[in-house]
Amino acid sequence: MRSFRRLSLLIAGCALVAGLAGCRDAITAFRRRADAVVAYLQNTVAASNRSAGPALARVGEFQITPAEFLDYLGSLPPFFRAQAAAHDGRTQLLRSYLDQRAVLFLARQAGLQQDPEYQRLLTSFAEGQLSRLYMDRLREEVSVSSVEVRAYYQAHPQEFAEGPIHASHIVT
Repeated sequence: MRSFRRLSLLIAGCALVAGLAGCRDAITAFRRRADAVVAYLQNTVAASNRSAGPALARVGEFQITPAEFLDYLGSLPPFFRAQAAAHDGRTQLLRSYLDQRAVLFLARQAGLQQDPEYQRLLTSFAEGQLSRLYMDRLREEVSVSSVEVRAYYQAHPQEFAEGPIHASHIVT
């Protein structure tokens, strides 16, 4: 919830600096949306405290199971995983995960999956992952020794010839 307040302050500051026309209306609309997210999160946390069964927490119809939470912890960088050693750290990470799921729920509710920018980003990400996977497999299949690299370098010196380098800068 702190991150929403920080984000709203950042947006307000950027709007003031940029001098955007109608920024007051944009800030008011953003605050209304942020307040709706905060209210949703508060209701979700209250509902998750009453939830029965094996779920650790619930976000709307989505529930977070212990196995899923452990997968989430495993995907985090080591610094955050170390935080999960303490009960308070696990609670904080679970709330962070709840926040992510709640925002995802609201984004889906708003229909952002159909947004052209989202579709473009999704395609770009998928293509990048596909090419990375292909390159990883090529690296597994092809091995080049340092002797072969040195022989190629010596046989093709024109490909590695250094040309003139020009640099300039402005000092103020």
